[in-house]
Amino acid sequence: MTACVIILVSSCCVSEVATASRQVWSFARDKGLPFSDFLAVVPPGWNIPLRAVCLSFFISSLLACINLGSSTALNAINSLGGVSILGSYFITIGCLIHRRLFGAPLPPRRWSLGKFGLAINIASLCYLAPVWFFAFWPLVTPVTAISMNWSSTMFGGVISFALVYYYFRARHQYTGPVVLVKRE
Repeated sequence: MTACVIILVSSCCVSEVATASRQVWSFARDKGLPFSDFLAVVPPGWNIPLRAVCLSFFISSLLACINLGSSTALNAINSLGGVSILGSYFITIGCLIHRRLFGAPLPPRRWSLGKFGLAINIASLCYLAPVWFFAFWPLVTPVTAISMNWSSTMFGGVISFALVYYYFRARHQYTGPVVLVKRE
C-alpha cells in the first residue's frame, strides 16, 4: 500500500512541477515576474522552459524540506496555499460579476451557465466570503505560536511584495495576455 502512495505522490509531483513551471514561464514571458528575461528563455532544441522547470523544482524541493525543520512552518505554507486559492476564486468570480453587471457583454464561449450564470456566481461569492474569512483563523484556542494560523501574516506579506513590485516595476513593463489575444 505504501508503494501505491509513493507512486501516486511522485506522479502528482511531476505534474505539479510541470504546471508550475509553465505558469512561471508564461508569466515571465509577459514580463510579470522578477528576473523575467532569465526565466522566459526556452533553450533551442529543448522545447521546454528549462529555467522555469529548474526554478519550480528547486522551490518545490525547498518546500518539501521545511517539514524537517518545523511542522509549524509547513502548516503555515499549506494554509497560505488554501487562503490564496480561495482568494483567487474570489477575485475571478468578482471580476466576472462586475463585468456582467457593468461591463461589455462577455464574449462567446463553448460552455456557459446561461441565464443562471449571474445567480450562480453571486451564490459562489456568498459561499466563498465566510470560508475565506475563517480560513485565516487559528484552529484551536488558546492560540500559541505553534497553533497560530500564520496565513494572514504570510498572505499580507505576499500581497505587499506583489503590490510594491507592481507599482515600481511591473506596471511599466507587464503586458497581459489579454492584450495579445486576436480579436475577430
